[in-house]
Amino acid sequence: MPATNPRLNMVLEKPLYQMIVKMARKGGVSISAKARDLLLQAIELEEDQMFANVVSSRLTDKRASVSHEAMWAHLK
Repeated sequence: MPATNPRLNMVLEKPLYQMIVKMARKGGVSISAKARDLLLQAIELEEDQMFANVVSSRLTDKRASVSHEAMWAHLK
């Protein structure tokens, strides 16, 4: 049965590949599943950093901020 998900072929340095193999074995998952999980974690970290940068810029530029009261006033 052919796979329905897209595939990604990568070339890794030997130490990186060996580390992923060790992590997969330790976790009892396939190398592919471990690599996928690590990529997902990396993407989440990138997103967190992006949002932190947005928050940081809004904290320094008061014109771009909205008070807590103003944000939630429509619920009252």
